[in-house]
Amino acid sequence: MSLSLLSPKAHIVRLQLPALDIRAKQPTGWTLQPAPAHYSADQVVALLEAWQRATALQLSAAPEAPASTQGDIRIELAGGRRLRLQIVATKPQLVLRNPALGVEYRLPGGAAGRLLGLSGSGVKSSAVSG
Repeated sequence: MSLSLLSPKAHIVRLQLPALDIRAKQPTGWTLQPAPAHYSADQVVALLEAWQRATALQLSAAPEAPASTQGDIRIELAGGRRLRLQIVATKPQLVLRNPALGVEYRLPGGAAGRLLGLSGSGVKSSAVSG
């Protein structure tokens, strides 16, 4: 099993984070809900690229008794494939559980800031219940 969260050829068309929902709009661009007061298209692209490149330091079997989570992440890919992840922890490492596969991905602590919100936009990168 790969340490990458997404396949290199995956194309994200929707990313639902606990505090932000990003959808591709046709023919180009993105819509964000709730719309941050200040953000740039570059921040959206950087967030999506961070997800495309996200690689775990470690992959392990998820515990049978699920721990409490800090929110859900839903990713929809071109072609209709959907992925659901649960945020188990954001410190000292970012721990994401894939309940469908029964695994947990452990990423560096700094990954939470890159993967859970738009950097520098006023959108909180900390996980909230959702």
